[in-house]
Amino acid sequence: MPVEPMAAFPLAPARRQLLSALALLASGAWAVPPPPRLIAVLVNVPPWTFAEEGAAFRGIMSEVIFELGRLSGLPVEVELLPFARLLVLIESGRAALTMAVRTPVLERVATPLARLGAEDIIIVTLKGLPVQSMQDLRGKQVAQLRYIDYLADSDADPSTTKYEINTYEQGVKMLLEGRFDAVIGLRTSLTYALARNPAAAGRIAPIYTVRSKELCVYLSRAFADQEALQRLQAGARQLVDLRVIERVRRDFLKSGMLR
Repeated sequence: MPVEPMAAFPLAPARRQLLSALALLASGAWAVPPPPRLIAVLVNVPPWTFAEEGAAFRGIMSEVIFELGRLSGLPVEVELLPFARLLVLIESGRAALTMAVRTPVLERVATPLARLGAEDIIIVTLKGLPVQSMQDLRGKQVAQLRYIDYLADSDADPSTTKYEINTYEQGVKMLLEGRFDAVIGLRTSLTYALARNPAAAGRIAPIYTVRSKELCVYLSRAFADQEALQRLQAGARQLVDLRVIERVRRDFLKSGMLR
């Protein structure tokens, strides 16, 4: 007598859902997506940043940005760009992060995410032209980085002539050659450039401090990922609480390249 095949036993709905879920997990279809990779753009201004590939120390700002990514659990890629190009990418949202001293032109397209301390804006001159106030530069030529107008943010005399330079190293070299009268810029960068130029030894007048400005990590105003924003805000709080920038600067000071 032939044996009839057993009818398929219908699966309960809950069991079908469980088996479907297990199949999806096994196939990787339910794998957790990786966190978004963020782009940070910085101006190439040693020792805040270094362009050398494979450098053991990538610069003070670069190291701080990488540490923000680690604390936030978000991978960060750093690109070094001229300031004008940096503004374009931040405004469009193609770049999420940057780091700089506070400046009105940047704050039109980005908002401070973490306030990490302060950096002096200074004037460097030769010994024949000591500066005790901005008025001492009346009628003089003062060099500053292209697109970063520190003179406009000071009480400089209107007769002061602005001279654009591409790097602080170039500015120090041309100052020593007598091409202009002074260089204005960030203390850390200018003293670094002076330390690297042997011809500057014994030729520089006492440095004049124009003012101190806040140093911030900025987030693009076009940034729209709310989950990533919360993680960045938490990471930024840790940057401040752990005094990360102070540790990074101390590590770099051990090289003897800052003074």
